[in-house]
Amino acid sequence: MLYNKNIERVRKMEARILGGKLRQLRGERKMNQEEVAAALHVSRQKYSRLEQGTSDPSLVELNRLALLFDTTVSDLLAEEQEEEPVLSLYRAKDDSPEINYINDMIDMFFKNKRVYSKG
Repeated sequence: MLYNKNIERVRKMEARILGGKLRQLRGERKMNQEEVAAALHVSRQKYSRLEQGTSDPSLVELNRLALLFDTTVSDLLAEEQEEEPVLSLYRAKDDSPEINYINDMIDMFFKNKRVYSKG
């Protein structure tokens, strides 16, 4: 039971961090929530919940957000801007979007493994 509570606490914390980053990136690009929601193929209300940290994005939505904001899924989910992806030495600037997506999934796996093994 304690394990489930820790997972939920971490998930809520990460959702708030992601929401803050989304709000910042949207502001930097001078976009409104409706424009971002349209690019994600979701309602404005769903996108608003993502920014508030009360809803979790799907993997498809995370990938679309990374493409829209010209960043990586790892950067969207990282707690600090200076945090490097776990497998950054395997990344190349000219990797295809498919390879970057696979690397992002691997990074998320190792990042989550570190977070949950500490709890």
